[in-house]
Amino acid sequence: MAATQIATLSLSDQTFVTGVCCTWTTFRHPSVIWGYNDAATAVYRSALSPGTEQWVCTKGWGHYRGYNGSQLGLWGKWYQTGCQRGSDFATWNRTEVPWGYTVDNPRMQFQSQHIHSVAIGYWGA
Repeated sequence: MAATQIATLSLSDQTFVTGVCCTWTTFRHPSVIWGYNDAATAVYRSALSPGTEQWVCTKGWGHYRGYNGSQLGLWGKWYQTGCQRGSDFATWNRTEVPWGYTVDNPRMQFQSQHIHSVAIGYWGA
């Protein structure tokens, strides 16, 4: 069966502001994603504020079935969703992660890559 892309109940984008370099900041979306089968995926998107020289790396929360080689349980973990640098335009980074047969709030983590600077932008799922 092919993977099913699913949308959130609310399509509103959220704002993020990271801490300075090397710490992950977590944000939780107020709406939920409904996964209707084990092949369901969630698409995370993020963009830095336009006109900045910021640099950020991101992770998206997802789910997988099985633990230690078994098929027991549904587990959550952070998936790498990429890094991006700021530009004159808000360029959206879109990454798909496994979601599975579950209902949960999408979450993203952001980490500024500049030693003395935070990163500011938008995200959604």
